[in-house]
Amino acid sequence: PFSGLFRCGTCGHLMTPERHVKPSGKEYIHYKCCHMVRTCKQKTLNQNEIIRQFYEDIADKLYLEPEEMKKVKSHIRPYLKEKNIEIATTADVQHNISVANGRKSRLVKMLLDGLVDKATYTNTLAEIETTISENEHLLEKYQENNADIAESISNIIEFAGNLRKIIDSSRMQDRRELFGIILSNSVIDGRKAWFCLKKPFDSLLKSNGYLTWLECISFSRTRDVLDLLSLGSNIQKILRRIQA
Repeated sequence: PFSGLFRCGTCGHLMTPERHVKPSGKEYIHYKCCHMVRTCKQKTLNQNEIIRQFYEDIADKLYLEPEEMKKVKSHIRPYLKEKNIEIATTADVQHNISVANGRKSRLVKMLLDGLVDKATYTNTLAEIETTISENEHLLEKYQENNADIAESISNIIEFAGNLRKIIDSSRMQDRRELFGIILSNSVIDGRKAWFCLKKPFDSLLKSNGYLTWLECISFSRTRDVLDLLSLGSNIQKILRRIQA
């Protein structure tokens, strides 16, 4: 499940899985450095030991009791409203695209009428095109996932707060996808696995307790919203598959 997720702490090359079968038939998987650098002395590390360290360093620290989980989830929509964070609808996004296209048409007319120079036109057009592209991407995600930011955040919190349980109940073929959602550029150095977490899990782990989890999730840019929608949707699909 960790294939492609760890690099050697000594030489920086990928750690790859190696399967061993004992005479008894019991199977073991170790991760070893590919030793592209011959002087690298990194030893192998058992997969079960990596999982044990992940539980101890990450999953157990993120775990939420059922009542804690319920409390955090109940605060999602009030928190978004309190912070004046807009939960955009499909109509909002379509309106943004329409407004941007209107600006684009007026900009072209101003160029033809000689009211703006070429440099101003080029810079402003690039800004408008970016706005249109971001909103079209957002609209596609909304329509594709029937997305809701609050629901996506709820999925992320459910996933983070129950990592150990989710991983334990998953099939081996699902675990690579699960760990891929959480980990990025992690390192094995000697007998120690150093886990580098993706957003927003890195911020959740560093938070001052579950009551501050919502403050650790960023919604300030369109890119943030797209990432949240995509992450929440992926988590939901995986959880449904595991529970099936």
